[in-house]
Amino acid sequence: MVEVCSLSSFNNGNKRTGLLTASLFLNINFIKIDFDMEKLYNVSKGISSNNMTVEDVYHFLLEMTSFDYKKLTKDYLKNN
Repeated sequence: MVEVCSLSSFNNGNKRTGLLTASLFLNINFIKIDFDMEKLYNVSKGISSNNMTVEDVYHFLLEMTSFDYKKLTKDYLKNN
């Protein structure tokens, strides 16, 4: 997320791409995001403006995410 938001790889949509990539990665790995999109967007703005470091993002995600046991169990039962 940090790299995508801060490198400006695209002419437009870098923050959205970073948010989507991070959200998808977390979801695939059964991590639930416990905050609203406005907070997540503010983090991506902080990253792109160099006001947040990788460590800041790490601590933010530690506080605002949790393991989704319900989704893990559902996916496991569906596939076995």
